[in-house]
Amino acid sequence: MGANQLIGVEVSPARMELAKKLGLADHVLAADDNALEQILATTGGHSVEKSVDTSASGPGQLAIRAARSWGKTAFVGEGGVCNFAPSADIIHGQKTIYGSWVTSTWRMEALVERIVRWGIRPDALVTDTFSLQNADKAFALMAAGESGKVGVVFD
Repeated sequence: MGANQLIGVEVSPARMELAKKLGLADHVLAADDNALEQILATTGGHSVEKSVDTSASGPGQLAIRAARSWGKTAFVGEGGVCNFAPSADIIHGQKTIYGSWVTSTWRMEALVERIVRWGIRPDALVTDTFSLQNADKAFALMAAGESGKVGVVFD
């Protein structure tokens, strides 16, 4: 959708390996204290034009801080708390933050069409499936954060 390069930042080594294996990003970085420095090095010190936070937690501030001046950040993860300094992290850089729970129907249609046209296989992200009777185990695995997408399937 116009991106020159995709940079993924992840806390889980297992998910980092999955992202690399599936070619989901040009650069997969660990979500550690050096992540911002690594993003800056990857972009030649320019930061990113757009960032997305799916964590809904403290690391979300990285998405804001990694955005360049006049950059845009979307928060799509639910729950958790993200702390940031309004002046330093947003106002002085003229940054915009969006929150999005779902996309519009027309945009969803366009995204699905692109997924098909580009040969993207979202099912490859599903690393574990559980029956409805084992939904509690599925939620426990998801909460542990050490898997790809988890599916509850109906027989």
